[in-house]
Amino acid sequence: MLVKVGDPIQLNLQLEDGSTNQFPRAILRNQLGILLAESPVDLTHTGEGLYQNDSVFMPNTQEVTATYKVYTDFARTLLSERYSIELDVFERNLVTAEITGLSGGSVGDIKGYLDDSGAISALLIDSGRIIGMIEDEGDLKGFIEEFELTGILKDSGDLIGYVATC
Repeated sequence: MLVKVGDPIQLNLQLEDGSTNQFPRAILRNQLGILLAESPVDLTHTGEGLYQNDSVFMPNTQEVTATYKVYTDFARTLLSERYSIELDVFERNLVTAEITGLSGGSVGDIKGYLDDSGAISALLIDSGRIIGMIEDEGDLKGFIEEFELTGILKDSGDLIGYVATC
């Protein structure tokens, strides 16, 4: 499933037999296998054997895996032998966005991921399409101007200057 960074991850487990008295839990990991801080997450029965939780938000990571285990007790110490362990994979959605009115004019479509964890103080001009990722973890200062960018531009410090591909 594709999930945008910051959107809730929809954790869902449907028990085929419709059991309403079980206690499922999801173990959440990133693509490197590292547990997320919110893990584990308990699921709540919402009807007809469906257990859900949407309290965890998609981090800025490539993917999140949810391993579902079903327990027979509220304390979640007795793993049920009746249900198999299930797995969901949630991938970071490379958002398709249209930027208009930036620096006095319309620009094209950006298909990819544009993220700034610091402060972008720059002019981003897209006269064609960006397919890929632009990410700045510091202060991006300067210009990014492109007609057909098909890769990744990542700055983990202060990018100062002008990046262009035409």
